[in-house]
Amino acid sequence: MKTTILSFMLYLFWISTIAQDLTISFQPKESGTIIDSIWVLNQRTNEKVKLTGYESLTLIKVTSINDFPLNSAEGCIYPNPCNGNTEMSFATSLNQEVKVNVYNLSGQLLSTESQFLIPGQHRFKILFSGTGIYTVSVLKNDGFLSYKAVCLKPEVMKCEIEYLGSQYPYLIKNSVAGKTLGYTQGDILLYSAFSGKNNTLFTDSPPATKVYSVDFYECKDQDNQNYPIVKIGTQVWMNKNLAYLPSVIPPTKESYTAPNYYVYGYSGNDVSAAKATASYSTYGVLYNWPAALTACPAGWHLPSDTEWKTLEISLGMTQTQADGTLFRGTDQGTQMKTTSGWNSNGNGTNSSGFSGLPGGGRGGDGTFNGIGYSGIWWSSSEISPIYVWSRWLTCIDTAVFRFYFEKQNGLSVRCLWDDVLSVTTSTPDSITNSSVYLGGKVTSDGGYAVTERGVCYATSKNPTTGSTKVVMGSGTGFFKGKVSGLAANSVYYVRTYAINSQGTVYGEQVTFTARLRVKFTDSRDGKTYNSVKIGDQWWMEENLAWLPSVSPPTDESNTAPYYYVYEYSGTDVTAAKATANYTTYGVLYNWPAALTACPAGWHLPSDTEWKTLEISLGMTQTEADRTGSRGTLEGRQMKSGSGWWYGQGNGTNSSCFSGLPGGFRGDDGKFDGVWIMGLWWSSAEYSTVNAWYRVLTYDSPGVVRGNYYKENGFSVRCLKD
Repeated sequence: MKTTILSFMLYLFWISTIAQDLTISFQPKESGTIIDSIWVLNQRTNEKVKLTGYESLTLIKVTSINDFPLNSAEGCIYPNPCNGNTEMSFATSLNQEVKVNVYNLSGQLLSTESQFLIPGQHRFKILFSGTGIYTVSVLKNDGFLSYKAVCLKPEVMKCEIEYLGSQYPYLIKNSVAGKTLGYTQGDILLYSAFSGKNNTLFTDSPPATKVYSVDFYECKDQDNQNYPIVKIGTQVWMNKNLAYLPSVIPPTKESYTAPNYYVYGYSGNDVSAAKATASYSTYGVLYNWPAALTACPAGWHLPSDTEWKTLEISLGMTQTQADGTLFRGTDQGTQMKTTSGWNSNGNGTNSSGFSGLPGGGRGGDGTFNGIGYSGIWWSSSEISPIYVWSRWLTCIDTAVFRFYFEKQNGLSVRCLWDDVLSVTTSTPDSITNSSVYLGGKVTSDGGYAVTERGVCYATSKNPTTGSTKVVMGSGTGFFKGKVSGLAANSVYYVRTYAINSQGTVYGEQVTFTARLRVKFTDSRDGKTYNSVKIGDQWWMEENLAWLPSVSPPTDESNTAPYYYVYEYSGTDVTAAKATANYTTYGVLYNWPAALTACPAGWHLPSDTEWKTLEISLGMTQTEADRTGSRGTLEGRQMKSGSGWWYGQGNGTNSSCFSGLPGGFRGDDGKFDGVWIMGLWWSSAEYSTVNAWYRVLTYDSPGVVRGNYYKENGFSVRCLKD
């Protein structure tokens, strides 16, 4: 035993004293692919070198105990020492059967593998069975090879050999290092490999001599533009912003539903002129969300919020951090930002290879802003009919900002390769006290057929297929089904799932409460509403949208009825109804209008009836009688599960009141408060000029009771007579 340990230590000492320079070389992962050239950039020094064909590169002035010289004719094992898993590479010059054997230090044969090989470079994966020194021998007609390998920490308990593939014969003759690059241990190298029009980028800080196996993926948009790609963790991302530009419009024009395309700083309609700008060449195109959804090349897609989280977690962010909002994590933003181009000394290390640039955006005010200071990218995940999750890198922070933008904004797009099994979860629909419609979408099968898809649900968080599941077919695309047998007034957690031969993945988690629901129609305009029973009361589950007329926010009265739609300043009812704010938040009423706005069989709730609702959710009578913010979690129970300020103020909606932050029309003649508060009238007067109302806010779990001027515009919820 002492002899074994001594031999082991002597071997470690030997490999620590060999040459300090490192040799790196490259080979295509798939047989039949040719590497044309490779650029290697030291991102610390900006020194750059180009390799042609299968040239290798010597990194000079490096000290490492793991250096191991590579000669393609003689082969190598890397990494060595290893943690139980290593690869062996060697060349053959004949068509022949080759035998690979692994022996322990005592000479015992642990594993053997025979493989018929053609001329060329070949790779084998070797798993060692425990800590120690091993001999790996290669028996072939054109020569005998033998390697010593050190295993420091076993990953498996069985010694195995697996053939990984072959390369080209001319790899051997081109293997001699012809180029050098200055390198200090810890420097981040950016590799850019080309095969035809395909370009793969990746980063690394090699601690030892290394052979890189390079994957190539075609990423070509509808304009036949090719994009570089980068593999980060298990995902393959575009390395540049998308630049597909079928049309272009000035920033003053916008839409929540029709696709719009913008180029920063360009205010015309000429695609050729827009493409000739420096901002297009550097930063690509800014898309509104409808355009972003369909802009990615075939085989690629707009990443979901969950897929952005996967990227961030692969760079060191925790799941809890990833699930948060605003700035999250530590240096993930620095890892994603380019090493130049950011203002205020905000450059990154680009150690991820994401190469995020500060391309700015097109804001909701119809102007471009932020270039040099921020880069903002869409996700495919909606928050509401208006808002969508996005990611934001800035020059002032090292973290990654997660929040949502309105769909009419113009943001950058990075596409994600489809070859990953992924699934999204839809919002529960048609909820009753015993059933619900659940579903989602398999957005990618990862290259392997989806054999099963569906939903799993439970009354505890993060349900799996081991919980209650409902199978909803197979394949990709949308799926939806009715789930029955629910327990009334229970909160359920739901995730979609999909299964293929590579495993099982889950979509985002959503929640719902099984409550008795009934739809009813307002006979005045034919609009259908959801209603829900909370305690002994029947409440509208949506804001009232009855709109017999509409006024700009500058018009007001505390005696005559006035109707407003947030951010609409005209008098055309049809135009007001066409806005996203009307669809999402309904109508804002002054108090005289609110008194008579409810449909037949329904009425504006009194202050006492609001208290009854609050008490049914757990508030005490004493708390209900007070003014200001009252209670504990009643407001959180009443707020919707999404749509509040950057997700910070979202509720559980366990009451199914589904309160949204629709804002208000103030007595200063302006609209305000959308995203951060929802306000609802009661029918109870406080004085000749004031009436009682209720407020939910993003920053409080309680419910505000107060009174305000009757000429203000608040939302209305009706109560069944």
